[in-house]
Amino acid sequence: MEVKKAFRHTLVFLLFAISIHAIVLDFNAKGRVFEGLGALSGGGGTSRLLYDYEEPLRSELLDVLFKPNYGASPHILKVEIGGDAQSTEATEASHMHTRDDENYNRGYEWWLMIEAKKRNPDIKLYGLVWGAPGWIGNGNYWSQDCIDYIIKWIKGAKTVHGLNIDYIGVWNEHGSYNDTWIKQYRKSLDEAGLKSVQIIAPDDAGWGFGNDVLNDKELDQAVHAIGSHYPFASNSFAPQNVQATGKSLWASECWNLGVVNDWRGGQILAQTINGNYIKGNMTATIVWTLIFSWYPNLPFARITSDVAGSGHGLFTAGEPWSGNFTLQPPLFAFAHTSQFTKPKWEYLAADGIGFLPKGGSYVTLTDGNDFSIVVETTGANTEYNLEVQIKNFKAVSSLNLWRTTSTSYFERLSPVSVASNSFTVTLSPDAIYTITTTSGQGRPNQNTNYPSARFPFPYSDNFDKYPENATVKYFADQGGSFAAYQEPSKQNGIFVQFAPLPPIKWRYDSYPMDPVTILGDLNWKDYQISINFQLLTNTGSEYAMAYGRIQGGVDFRSHWIPSGYAVLAYVTGKWEIVKSSNNGANPPTVLASGLGAPLALKQWHSLILSFKGNTIMASLDNKELSGVVDNTFSQGMAGIGCGYHLSLIHI
Repeated sequence: MEVKKAFRHTLVFLLFAISIHAIVLDFNAKGRVFEGLGALSGGGGTSRLLYDYEEPLRSELLDVLFKPNYGASPHILKVEIGGDAQSTEATEASHMHTRDDENYNRGYEWWLMIEAKKRNPDIKLYGLVWGAPGWIGNGNYWSQDCIDYIIKWIKGAKTVHGLNIDYIGVWNEHGSYNDTWIKQYRKSLDEAGLKSVQIIAPDDAGWGFGNDVLNDKELDQAVHAIGSHYPFASNSFAPQNVQATGKSLWASECWNLGVVNDWRGGQILAQTINGNYIKGNMTATIVWTLIFSWYPNLPFARITSDVAGSGHGLFTAGEPWSGNFTLQPPLFAFAHTSQFTKPKWEYLAADGIGFLPKGGSYVTLTDGNDFSIVVETTGANTEYNLEVQIKNFKAVSSLNLWRTTSTSYFERLSPVSVASNSFTVTLSPDAIYTITTTSGQGRPNQNTNYPSARFPFPYSDNFDKYPENATVKYFADQGGSFAAYQEPSKQNGIFVQFAPLPPIKWRYDSYPMDPVTILGDLNWKDYQISINFQLLTNTGSEYAMAYGRIQGGVDFRSHWIPSGYAVLAYVTGKWEIVKSSNNGANPPTVLASGLGAPLALKQWHSLILSFKGNTIMASLDNKELSGVVDNTFSQGMAGIGCGYHLSLIHI
């Protein structure tokens, strides 16, 4: 009797432990056309350190990003059109520092697009401006100057690199948009022979632009898709009247800024990719960011016991000096859709998409010959038996099944048998699945041959090994635009700040920080920064700066240099030792200052800033300026800077 009682209780437990969810996939019930799953490099400098990895490892990482059916395999690569302006983690170099200047090799986004196309010729390319050089429209972004500037970027991509730009944005998250300008933008693109380049607008939060499109036929025809940011995270989707038009709706920047690339980040990414379509009929999702490859004291990263920290990207590659990188859950959450679908597939309607009753969601996509069901149970606390009946599709005998959990990434499980057009899959809670007729998918393995290491110390660079306009290893610009240059004698390499004017700022609440570029290790304590510099003009404001113990992160809303200490040497002979705090939200505190002889133009001067304990020392042209004592910052990175003028630097 006791045995029977125990058996009865066990049976009751099993009945309640597994939830049954039955659906009918009718392949005649079609939804919208899928336009792709993409990822974003930029906004800003998010791929900066990836560029500095040595070959052949760098190519291995690029394979993880772009090789079809291998790693992330995005259908769309969106990049920042550099504008010499702070755009979150860095500034990115413009192709036109001035009206008469054009160069289509600056920075690393050109390189990234080339490498993406090399691995996947079908990948779509999408460009968007954050900030822009100050000469444009005499500071007015909504000008024909700006349209011409963007058109030159599109044409330069083609003529210099053979890259076709498929999509172009308006102005990232500026907080306002200009319908008249967008219509002129379309007209100018067409007149320039760029009718195939499609506009995504406005690339901002909310859906107010959708109402403008509804009420303006010319505007409707000007744009391909209405692009909104973070709709799933904010639970803000297009109103039904906008959805009902059938206009393409994109999550043109998406994920959740409150997460990093751990399992929780992967869970939310899977929820977001499915949810954007289920709740918002959004046919493309662009994830920010493609890769976490910036210093951990910068925005949307966290300083941890790991050298690279923890950040917001599909995976981490933040130690080019050691080669260390880490493949992480968001990469595989992304791959559960990207590797099993292609643009121009169609979503199924009716039972083909939906939310699971006890947590989770699923979508079904097809090209008529194959189909894939992407399921996430990350919100579930119980197993599901997903019972599926297939209607109006060719007979299949088995399906491939892939799964990712918190401990096992992108694992291929035993095939699922199909009998009489029906099948059942048992789904564990807190997992991501793809059920598919497709094959050929794969996953990269973590390379353990590159142990983590601190940034090399001592560190120096004479800039001799770089071609002109090259990005200099490990430096991350936080204002202005720094690049390598060769002196006319061609005997020595130098480091030059090229931006002559403060930029048109990205957002309404951002500021154009003076040019500064940083590198190094947050644990550096007692050290010396030594630079040689030339100032070429004298309007009374030109200066050079050595900068150290940089501990706080830069914020794009900051007007002043990040937290740390600096010595500034002005062309007038004035000098200052300053302390910046609160990540540059407030003006620096002057710890010491003085006035010497004016600095001779076009001659080399030496500037040194050193730290030992609480003592901060500085010298100019081998003359000691002052020694101050301050205990606010005991360690941090190093940097150099100047004003918005041409400055030559040699270390």
